[in-house]
Formats: sequence, structure tokens, C-alpha cells
Amino acid sequence: MPNDIERNFFVLIKFAGDVPIRERILESAKPIKEIIERISNGNYQLVFTADSGDSFGYFLRSKEKASLISAHIQGSTNKTGAAPLLNRDSILVLEVGDDFYGYGFSKGWSWLQHR
Repeated sequence: MPNDIERNFFVLIKFAGDVPIRERILESAKPIKEIIERISNGNYQLVFTADSGDSFGYFLRSKEKASLISAHIQGSTNKTGAAPLLNRDSILVLEVGDDFYGYGFSKGWSWLQHR
């Protein structure tokens, strides 16, 4: 059940490597982005993508709980459709509070400062 208050979250995703990374990016990156866009009502920012493409992170603002954000991305809700993550992939969803600091990651840092 959603809260009434929107909160900032960081979502970190790492593909397991069971499937060639280029293939995984082509099949999973767009559906993950679409889920993040939907649960944040368009209020999100890609923070980084590893050079290999197997790991990436988003900041997003949502009324959902961290566990439900993860469930949406894992395909464990009836609103998700096909699961964009596979069994051995990893996901970490953290709430970002008032006290944060960053260096580099200018788009993500700027996004946080304005929320």
C-alpha cells in the first residue's frame, strides 16, 4: 500500500551474467526503465551505468515502499507484466534521506539537490 508522502530512493541493479550482457541490455533495460518511470510518475534520474553495462542505478521519487519498488522491478506484482530481472540478478532499493553527499555523478547529484 503506498504512503501519502513521496520519498527519494536509489535503485541499484546488477545483471548476473547468465546471458551475454549485450543481449540482457537489449531485452531488460527498457522494461526496467519503463517500470521506474511508471512507479515514479516520471520523476527519476539515471545516476550511472557501469562501463560493462551489467550494473546501473537510478534515483527516483515514489510513494511506494522500497520492498514494493523492488517487487515491481522483479516482476512480482500484477502491474509489471513479464519480469525484466532474472533469478540470479541483484537489486538493492534504498531510501535517500536528508543527509547525503556526492562527488561526480553530476546528473544524479543535481537531481537529489532539487528534491
